[in-house]
Amino acid sequence: MEARKVIDSSTPLISLTAGEFRQVLRDALLPPQRQEPATGTSDPTPRRYVYGITGIAQLLGVSKPTAQRYKETFLKPAVMQRGRKLITDADMAVNLFAQQKGGER
Repeated sequence: MEARKVIDSSTPLISLTAGEFRQVLRDALLPPQRQEPATGTSDPTPRRYVYGITGIAQLLGVSKPTAQRYKETFLKPAVMQRGRKLITDADMAVNLFAQQKGGER
């Protein structure tokens, strides 16, 4: 196994192979990858989001006016709104919807 060549700011470009040069460019242009903390507190499942009143209506199978009413009442914890942008945590919204429907009966 070949020892890895140390490439630093004083290494002449002419002495780099194409692969080494590509790696230098990649390291210089791309931001470093964020490492997840090793504490085990990271959420194993990625969050799902729906967008707008239409997204809420499709997710819950209701009309847009009903989705608007839900957004303003029991779905508030799942909804983030900045100006006209509306983002809803789909999993939280479904859980809140199930709790609400269970409480109405």
